[in-house]
Amino acid sequence: MEIIDNITRLLSQDVSNIEGAEDEMQKAKRIYALCEKKGIETYTLDYDEEDETDLSICTLSLVKTNGQPTVQCRFCGALALEKFLSHKCNICQLCKLTK
Repeated sequence: MEIIDNITRLLSQDVSNIEGAEDEMQKAKRIYALCEKKGIETYTLDYDEEDETDLSICTLSLVKTNGQPTVQCRFCGALALEKFLSHKCNICQLCKLTK
């Protein structure tokens, strides 16, 4: 429930003093409303809200890295397990994952 509370809090913030932020906030609210309406969890994450020691999740396998060796996209910084070395980054889709 903490994640939903955080999203709700972020979407209720006043951004009127930030140029262009109101339009982006409206987009975010529409996206959130669509997600809530569909109620589908497409991906299952290996994630425990109570465990704050390692929050790193592999962007390709969607499992916690648990201190295992990782590779990284040099453009966007996305992390993946080392077994995905030289795979194309699935976040920015611009670079290969490197050590």
